[in-house]
Amino acid sequence: MILKKQLLGNLLAPLRVRDFRLLFVGQMISTIGDMFYAVALPWLMLSSGHTPQELGIVLATYGVPRVGTLLLGGLLSDWLWPRRVMLLADIMRALLVGVLAVLVFTGRTGVLPLCAVAAPLGAFAGLFLPAYYAVLPEILGADALQAGNALNTSSLQLALLIGSGLAGLVVSRLQSGPAFVVDALTFVVSALTLILMRGEHRPAEAVTAQKEQALAQEASGREATFAQDITFWRLIRTWRLLQVAFLVIIFGNFLFNGLFEVALPTLARDQFMSGAGGYGLLLAMFGAGSLRSKLRLTCLDACWVSFCSHRWASIHYRSRLLAWFPPTLAR
Repeated sequence: MILKKQLLGNLLAPLRVRDFRLLFVGQMISTIGDMFYAVALPWLMLSSGHTPQELGIVLATYGVPRVGTLLLGGLLSDWLWPRRVMLLADIMRALLVGVLAVLVFTGRTGVLPLCAVAAPLGAFAGLFLPAYYAVLPEILGADALQAGNALNTSSLQLALLIGSGLAGLVVSRLQSGPAFVVDALTFVVSALTLILMRGEHRPAEAVTAQKEQALAQEASGREATFAQDITFWRLIRTWRLLQVAFLVIIFGNFLFNGLFEVALPTLARDQFMSGAGGYGLLLAMFGAGSLRSKLRLTCLDACWVSFCSHRWASIHYRSRLLAWFPPTLAR
């Protein structure tokens, strides 16, 4: 019992940091909004007489720029500071989703207008993702990074569970336009939380963590491969494992997204005859399974961490940009 309380206290420790609380709440709300987009866009197209092939074209128009700007997002995070990149991406996505809502309300839902919005929307999503995974070392100490990562990823799965069900209800009752409005407003909320963050740096902690990491590596007979302040661009140029994993995840996501984002809504509409509410329920069940698995892995990981050093957490967390949730569902 004491061990469980200690593990729970360690897991929730990042919430005592003001900037992390703002980031946590803002991104969870934003992800709930993303579920509205994920339900509304496929249902809008399929219910407007568009074919699954046309839906795939619009989603590809979103996905390709999203992948293409990931490296640029990492570079900009190193140059401009992650929070600024995230703020820019949130503001632009709020505007773009607002434009999408206007197109829906005015009946301009052809493939070309939707693609014209989807392409820059995907590009800014790609800029956001590396900054999102690089910002935690700016606001948390090295010993809290792993717990912060666990809280963030679990909150995203919870948002998938909650947001998908709500989105299905809204789209089934009010159609897709209001759902896009909700998504745009959640980006505004996310931007406000980023503005409210103090953005305090931790140079003393970074230096101390770097020294302790080097000593731990030297004591274990391992070469200190990475510095605490290594940049994303240098990391991806020098670490072959990261390069291979990056390519595998990109191509895996392309294959997975096609099945998940085109076949599933088509199946829900044409075979199950379940409506937008049923499609949202399917996504919610996916989120429930993901959340359950994540919580179990977090508990196992917490038990392991209780017996191991946390000194590798910072560089491990910088590499976690590879763990971004693949579908359009995740930002």
